[in-house]
Amino acid sequence: MGRAQSAIALTLADQDTPVHLSPALAKAGVASWLGFQTGAAVTDIKSEARFAFVEAGAPFPALASFGRGSQDYPDRSTTVIVELEALEGGEELTLIGPGIRDRITISPKGLPGLFPALWAENHALYPRGVDLILTAGRACLCLPRSARILAATPELTGEKA
Repeated sequence: MGRAQSAIALTLADQDTPVHLSPALAKAGVASWLGFQTGAAVTDIKSEARFAFVEAGAPFPALASFGRGSQDYPDRSTTVIVELEALEGGEELTLIGPGIRDRITISPKGLPGLFPALWAENHALYPRGVDLILTAGRACLCLPRSARILAATPELTGEKA
């Protein structure tokens, strides 16, 4: 577990928030540490977890396997926290949505090539869907389910068609 992931776990987890750990984190003793520090119970059932942690180098999780909330209670979804190689240096993604003035470009390194399609599928469920926190070392980048990734077009990149 990276430093940012650890800080997030200590900040958000408590005895009322079931947590899911990727297999490597579970084998590394994170469940015992997290239970001692926060009282959080670990669940193997992804859809029941309020928070899910995935270590660096693990395959990117299937977002659809986590709790997405309901129309009446969209807040009962899972926040997935994924450790990446870096939060810069990867494919550029342009985001728009609530809380973003105009648009913003991010470039996390370590996301799968299918990520824009996976995120579009998640966003289409709004107000349901998972929230995502990407971490790398001490840094984090939060992607709420309300954020939308714009497709790369000449208008956005400044290139002529």
